[in-house]
Amino acid sequence: MNRLAVLLAIALCPVLFGQEKAPATITKLIHVQFGNAESVANLINSGPRTVFAMGDNGLHVVVLKGPPDSVESAEELIKQMDAEPDRRVQPNIEVVVYVIGATGRPQQAPLSAPKDLEPVFRQLQSAFPYTNYGLLDSIVLRSRQGPRVSTKGWLRGIPGMPNSAPTAYNMIYQARSTAAGGHPAIHFEQFNFQTVEQSGARAVEIGTEFDAQPGQKVVIGKSNVDGGESALFVVLTAKFLE
Repeated sequence: MNRLAVLLAIALCPVLFGQEKAPATITKLIHVQFGNAESVANLINSGPRTVFAMGDNGLHVVVLKGPPDSVESAEELIKQMDAEPDRRVQPNIEVVVYVIGATGRPQQAPLSAPKDLEPVFRQLQSAFPYTNYGLLDSIVLRSRQGPRVSTKGWLRGIPGMPNSAPTAYNMIYQARSTAAGGHPAIHFEQFNFQTVEQSGARAVEIGTEFDAQPGQKVVIGKSNVDGGESALFVVLTAKFLE
């Protein structure tokens, strides 16, 4: 006897054993396409005791037994619960991270400041006593919101590091949509930017959690280098992609 026959036999057993048939009962098998059949059956059984339900996840069916009108109502409820889930793709998030070096030491080759970052550089210059600012790297990442994102790479010479040698870094974060002050925003959790310790230079680490308005450039952290005579800043901008 296959599993479906067993289910039907169990559902019909009160009739087979001659139990009272009033009110009249029917047995109906409902196919469950998207949901969990056993969970659906448990929910039906938690309601009024006019319908008995048995679910089988392997066969993706729920067997209903009860008065015709009650079975019909339970069937409609199952159809509502078994509606196709929302398959709309969550919007991707594009994140651009700018790693900026700053120093008060004379530089043989002054650091460069891209035009689109000039407002950020002016903001930093007004707040910190460094004479030279420059972009060390820009990192572009695209991902779905929610999953953890990580990347690694190399920064060109950080001011104050020995011989201005390239420095390895790791970056990790999670991002999701949120609302800040009633406006759409992107929330960053467990954001961490860290350079790899190398000979003669300690690792630099910036870790934080914050909200960013789409398109807004946010200075999210600063770490001193070279005993405070130099520094590394991390600036981020993010937006939703259609």
